[in-house]
Amino acid sequence: MAYAAPEVVRGGEATPAADVYSLAALTYHALAGEPPLGQVAAPTVAHALHLRPLLARALSARPEARPALPGLAASLADAATPPPPIEGGFELVDGGADAPAGKLVAAAAAPAAAEGAQVSAILVLVYVLSGIFVLVGAIGVALIVGSWGVFALLALLTGGAFGGGLLAERRGSPRGGLALVGVATQLLWADAAFVLNAAGLLESAAAWTAVGAGVAVVTGAAARRRGSTVLWLLAGLGALVACACLWSAVGPGGRALLLATASGGLVAGGLAARAAGRQGEGLALVHLGCLVVVGAIAQGLDLVGRMDDEATWSLAMGVTAVMTALLAARLRAPGLWAIAGLHGLISFACLWAALSYTGRGVLTLLVAVGLAGAGQAVVLRRREDPAPLALLAVATLLGWVGTWHLLQGAGLGERPGAWAAAGGLIALVACALAVVNASAPLSALTAAHASVAAVALGKYLSTGTDLGPALFTGAVAAAFALLAAGLHVARGPAVGAPHGAAAGLWLWASAVCGLALLDRRAYDEGFAVAWPYGALVLSAVGALTLPGVHRVVAAVVAAPLVAVVPTALAFAHHGSVAHLQLAMGTGFLVIAAAFLVPAVAATTTRQVLAILPALVPTAFCSGVLCLAKCGGVAGDDLLVEALQTLGRVHESRFAYLASVVGASAVFVGLAFLFAPRAASKAPYRLLEIAGLLLFFGALTLLSILKMSDWFYPLVLLIGGATVIGLGVWQRRAVLVAAAALALVLNLWLQYFAKLHDRVPTFGLLLGFGVGLLVFGLLYERRVKRVLPVLRQWA
Repeated sequence: MAYAAPEVVRGGEATPAADVYSLAALTYHALAGEPPLGQVAAPTVAHALHLRPLLARALSARPEARPALPGLAASLADAATPPPPIEGGFELVDGGADAPAGKLVAAAAAPAAAEGAQVSAILVLVYVLSGIFVLVGAIGVALIVGSWGVFALLALLTGGAFGGGLLAERRGSPRGGLALVGVATQLLWADAAFVLNAAGLLESAAAWTAVGAGVAVVTGAAARRRGSTVLWLLAGLGALVACACLWSAVGPGGRALLLATASGGLVAGGLAARAAGRQGEGLALVHLGCLVVVGAIAQGLDLVGRMDDEATWSLAMGVTAVMTALLAARLRAPGLWAIAGLHGLISFACLWAALSYTGRGVLTLLVAVGLAGAGQAVVLRRREDPAPLALLAVATLLGWVGTWHLLQGAGLGERPGAWAAAGGLIALVACALAVVNASAPLSALTAAHASVAAVALGKYLSTGTDLGPALFTGAVAAAFALLAAGLHVARGPAVGAPHGAAAGLWLWASAVCGLALLDRRAYDEGFAVAWPYGALVLSAVGALTLPGVHRVVAAVVAAPLVAVVPTALAFAHHGSVAHLQLAMGTGFLVIAAAFLVPAVAATTTRQVLAILPALVPTAFCSGVLCLAKCGGVAGDDLLVEALQTLGRVHESRFAYLASVVGASAVFVGLAFLFAPRAASKAPYRLLEIAGLLLFFGALTLLSILKMSDWFYPLVLLIGGATVIGLGVWQRRAVLVAAAALALVLNLWLQYFAKLHDRVPTFGLLLGFGVGLLVFGLLYERRVKRVLPVLRQWA
């Protein structure tokens, strides 16, 4: 009977609609644990919001209102997999005292969600409207009864809010009760304002201090009882207002006493909170108290008329720093250590302002010596701890600060010799610390100090000669190299390497100083060429012969020199092909060394890193000079000029074009020659790509700069066909693919360049489209089949 449709119970005929009712009743029983018996809106089913409408229609008393059986089955199948868990839906439990295994029971909804789900939009609208009417009525009553009526109304609202909050908490609505209590505490401000206005104390800072303190106490008590962060913030706001008003009510002495009391109270409260187990809040109060004490000191000094006395400030902040540090050590709080450091910094800054240049210098050097001594003492006890080394580094840096102030006090701040002597002394101390502690960072700092001292010494020794900078920087580089060797022998490569790096940097500077002489005619063909190349050779020899990390340092120095020195000389003497050939020869010599020298050819990475800088004087330099000399000039004119200077072809512009073609051929030839020696395909493929880019890139740009010329496209066509044939013969995929793409690109460029005056633009575009279609078909039918073969080639 519990699953039969109403019409069947009354003796009517069983129809498909009756089956729909029976299926719905069975589904309801499976979900709710009891048959419906007309209670479709029972709470157990009401929680299953995705099933309730469906079951309500299926359990309708009118057969015609029920859905069809296939539709009901499909809908139940869809509803059987609801969206992500809905609070208050059904869940499958494994069993227990109140739920048999496998039974679908209603999931327990979270209190907040259940409370929110029971408030409908209509009820919210009712609440809003009632609030508006209450507000309007209260305003009307206030206008009638006057100010005391307003006060009575506010007092009533305050008491009602408190009472309503307490009642809501007892009835199981803690959030609503908390909100009402919070509103009530803030209504106390309005109540107090009316009372003070009536008593004529509205402008009294003392009266408002009492009000703020009272509100803070009441709100704090409520916050403590409920454990509410929001109420604690409101209580803090009340205390802040009370402090601000008290600040206005008292004089300098009272303000100093107020801040001192506040600081001590915060620290004591924080310690009490920590003792009570509230670690976070306690530390926050202690931190705040240690910060407030600065204000108390300021007010106290203002009271005694010593506000502008830097020495008194320094003493007071020094004592405060010590006390804060002791508290930090007791509580083991990193934040308090930071505050203690801030206090100490303020103390030092105040003492700094009180001293003269000489006093500041002496103070700084004393601090530096103290830091160095403390750091060294800690290092000797705990050698594995790198932190004390930072104290040693800071001590050496402070040495420069102290030196500057001492020299300024002695009137020697502008004397390079004094700076050189002081810098040498600082570098000597830093070097001693680096040697004693075998520290690479201190060694690097020593190299930096010595470099600054060397700059000052160079300024002191400067005589204005042209060769002076290059010779002096070279001598400094040699000195650093000797020092690196000595430290390497004494304390190992880690200590010597920073000075080796400094030697490389000074060698770089020496090469640049040599290149700077290129605009001096007296040194065009002599020193300005030999000196930079000498620096390059020295660094290259070091990269091949030095041991360990020094080899890496020398290689890092040599690589930029390989790229810069030959290129700069070739550009400076752009009217002479000889310097271009010298630059290209240097680059190709380095490339050959990348394959022939065992130390470099051992790994692919070393080979590539050696080849890359060598591409600058070989490919980049020759390509740029070729474009600069031959750009915009017809190829026929270049040939005529070469024939006219037969025997002196190197003096014609054709020599620059020949240099590009020759360099490209050398690149490809070296790739074939050194392929068996390469650690992998990457090095010799890099050479192939460089050669093809140089050849096709330069000639393509030349053809664009002279659109009407046929010489450059002809050279491109011949060179491209040659490269493709060579690639097919030697089975080199890069040669075939790159040359084919370059030829296709140049064919289209020449198509537009040579026909733009004879064929309308739309016709050219049409032909271009048809050509692309043809190339696409050829790619699908011919080229695509060749790609697997190309992948297998070298």
